[in-house]
Amino acid sequence: MKRLIFTLLVMALVTGCSSDDMLNDIQNNTKNKADNVYDLQKSKMEAMSLADNLNSSFESSITKSSNTVYPNYYGGNYINEEGRLVVLTVGDTIEFRNRIKTRVISDNFELEPCLYSYNYLLTTINNLNIFFDTIEGKKMLQELSISAFGLLDNKNQVFVDIKDLNSDKINQFKNKIMDTPAIIFCNTDFECSTHLASDIHPGGPLYTTSTVNNNKGGSFGYRVKSRSTGAQGFVTCAHVMKTQTAPVYYGLAEKIQIGNCVKLINNGDLDGAFCQVTNNGFTLSNQAAFGAQLSTSIQTLSVGADVLMDGRTTNRRAWGVVQATNVSVSFKDKETGLYTPLYKGLTQTDYECQEGDSGGVVYSTSYKTVGMHEGGGYSTFTYKYIGYYWPASTVNSKLGVTRY
Repeated sequence: MKRLIFTLLVMALVTGCSSDDMLNDIQNNTKNKADNVYDLQKSKMEAMSLADNLNSSFESSITKSSNTVYPNYYGGNYINEEGRLVVLTVGDTIEFRNRIKTRVISDNFELEPCLYSYNYLLTTINNLNIFFDTIEGKKMLQELSISAFGLLDNKNQVFVDIKDLNSDKINQFKNKIMDTPAIIFCNTDFECSTHLASDIHPGGPLYTTSTVNNNKGGSFGYRVKSRSTGAQGFVTCAHVMKTQTAPVYYGLAEKIQIGNCVKLINNGDLDGAFCQVTNNGFTLSNQAAFGAQLSTSIQTLSVGADVLMDGRTTNRRAWGVVQATNVSVSFKDKETGLYTPLYKGLTQTDYECQEGDSGGVVYSTSYKTVGMHEGGGYSTFTYKYIGYYWPASTVNSKLGVTRY
C-alpha cells in the first residue's frame, strides 16, 4: 500500500512538473507571438512613414499636366513581409542608394534591382486605359473576360486578370492589344461587381430614399468642404447617389433628409460624389463608424501596407493589405447587368467588403485618410476577398474638395 501511495505521489509530482512546464511554454509562446506582432506593426508604421517621405519627394516633379514624373532609375516601392520599406531601382543599386536616402530621409530601407522603371509601368497602364476606352477595346474587354489590370509594385510588373485564363486568350491579348514582358497574366476567377455599399460618421450608412422599408444607399466616405464655396459635407460613390441633385437621408426607423448631392462624377477617372449637409440638426464627424479618430492628413499607401475600411454592410473595421496600385477595373452592376466605364487609378486590397459598403472610408493604421471604397467581393476561386478603393488624392482633386 505504501509502495502504491509512493508511486502515485511520484506520478503526481511528475505530472505536476510537466503541467507547469507545459503552461510556461504556452505562456512564453503566446508572449513571443504577441511581441512579434507588435514588432511587425511597429516596423510597418515606420516603413509607411518612410514611404510617405519618398512619395512626397516626387511631388516637386509634378508637371503642368498634373502627372508626376519619376526618375528613370526608380522602379517603385513596397513594404515586405518583415515590415521594411523596399525601393526598386533599375540598374546599379549602390549608385542610387544615396539618392534614395535623400528622398526617404533615412537609411532604414532596402534596395532591390528591377527591370522596368516606374514611368514605363505607368505608361503601359495608361496605354491600356486608352485602348480599353475605345469601341474596339470595350469589346475586347468583355470578349476576353478581363476583370482588372494594374501594377504589382512588389513584382515590378503589370498584371492582367482574365477570367477562365487560357493560352488562346493570352495570345489574343498579345496580338491585338499589347505584347510586353512587363505584363503577367493571372486568373482569380473573380468577376468584379459594384455593390451599393447615417450617424454621420465616416463608414456609416446613408440612404438615397426616405422609404422606411427601402434600404437602398451606401456608406458615408469622409468629411470634406468645397474649395470654391466652403460648403461642408462628405464624399461617397456616384453610383450610390445616382443623380447630382439626389437627396441624402439618415436614420433607421425614420429617415430624415440631411442634405443633397451637389457634385457627381462618374467616368473612367472617378466614381465619386460630393454631398452637402444642410440639416443643422446633424454634425459631421471625423470619428469613423467603428471608433477610429481619423486624421485629416492624406496618405498614399505602398503595396504591402496595412489598410482599413469602415462600411455599412461589413459592419466592422475590415483589415487588409494593399496588393496593387493604379488598377483599372470595369465593374458589372448587379441590378442592371450593365458594365461601368473602365475605372482607372484604383488601389486593390484584400480587405473584406460586401454589398452596401460602397463609398465607405479607407484609412491607414495611423488613422490617416487613404481613400474611398469603390467595390469588390469574394472570390470563390481564391477564397479571398478583393476590394478596390479610390485614393483620397484622386477623390479630392476631381471633386474640388479638401479634408477638414
